Amino acid sequence: METINGVDMEEAMQRVMGNRALIFRVLQGVVLEYDTHSFRARLDIERGAFEEVRAFFHSIKGLAANVAASETFICCANGEQACIAKDSERALDALDSLAICISPFRKFN
Repeated sequence: METINGVDMEEAMQRVMGNRALIFRVLQGVVLEYDTHSFRARLDIERGAFEEVRAFFHSIKGLAANVAASETFICCANGEQACIAKDSERALDALDSLAICISPFRKFN
């Protein structure tokens, strides 16, 4: 079975009922979501619009959960908690960490 850094492939295959192509599409979706919204999220953090950023983290967290990408899931959960606490520094750190967590998924785009 192919390994993907940051994804428990055995668990992911169970979650998607053996549909490997779906795993790759979801990982592509994670990268697309990040690339589409991360710049805006950074600006929103700086202006204190935490609810929008929380929704951004929540969306990616859901995708990560679907394919057992636990590090990405945890990073997004931390970002959500930072937004709920209105903690700009922690939210920015989570955004930076998220970029690192999803870097192995870029090979599928």
